[in-house]
Amino acid sequence: FGSILVNVGRRDGVFENMPITGPNGLLGKIIEIDDSISRAILATDVSSRIPVSVSDKSFQGILIGQNQKNPRIDFIKESARVAIGDLVTTSGKGGIFPPYIFVGQVVKKGEDYLEVELFENIDTLTHVRLINFSNNISNDF
Repeated sequence: FGSILVNVGRRDGVFENMPITGPNGLLGKIIEIDDSISRAILATDVSSRIPVSVSDKSFQGILIGQNQKNPRIDFIKESARVAIGDLVTTSGKGGIFPPYIFVGQVVKKGEDYLEVELFENIDTLTHVRLINFSNNISNDF
């Protein structure tokens, strides 16, 4: 999946770039809105870019979808200091995603990238949460 439809829209207060999560972690963000339905791009989509922090040292990078199960983190200067199993969260940089939303964990290290297994499994989801980051409000749908 590169995107999902969410059964809420403009009349429900949904807006563009609204972060979307499942019960275990980040899914992506809203990119299109109609009155009663919205489309969210997932973190796995090749056009997805999410600022993240890695490990308890908060190494900064960009999570980039690969149109595969596991996205990659690029543009991380300290990749040599990252360990397999390190936690990945949103960094809050860029103003779209609030900080400290669980994303996944590092499962592979390449020479200039990290591969991340997401905590959220789109195949088993029945409900999602939209986060109104501008007002620190979240809604379950």
